[in-house]
Amino acid sequence: MIRGKYSRIYIIEILFVVLIFILAYPFLKEKELNIDALSEDINKIITEDYKKGTIDDLRKIYGVSINDINNYIFYKSDNNMNPKEILVLNFKDEDLLKANKENISKVIDNKKSSFKDYNADAYSLLESSIFKIKGTNLIYIVNEDNKNIEKIINKHFR
Repeated sequence: MIRGKYSRIYIIEILFVVLIFILAYPFLKEKELNIDALSEDINKIITEDYKKGTIDDLRKIYGVSINDINNYIFYKSDNNMNPKEILVLNFKDEDLLKANKENISKVIDNKKSSFKDYNADAYSLLESSIFKIKGTNLIYIVNEDNKNIEKIINKHFR
């Protein structure tokens, strides 16, 4: 009799815990990036300092293959002496992201070392850059207004 009473309490507790996880799932799941809407918003804030980068530019600069990504946003400076850049890559899966992240990190480190003794302003801009991973997205921003651009990007995760 007592044993049956406790087993009912345990079953209710287990159901309660499962219910909590089910209800919390929408808050815990990884959000996806809406690249099209983000691209429109970034186009509004882009100045003439930037030009739109192509997939060939991505391949040449960072070694990223079109086969590794679903979508991308890439703006870079017209001038080689200006390191300004906005890069958002949506990779197909986490393994591709990890493999490409190492290559991109190396390129960024090489840029920093090349600007270190040559152009102090550009180097400080690179030092304050934002490089982060969100889900299967890689975000790299080199701009004086990094935080504002990052807010715009974060707004587009749905």
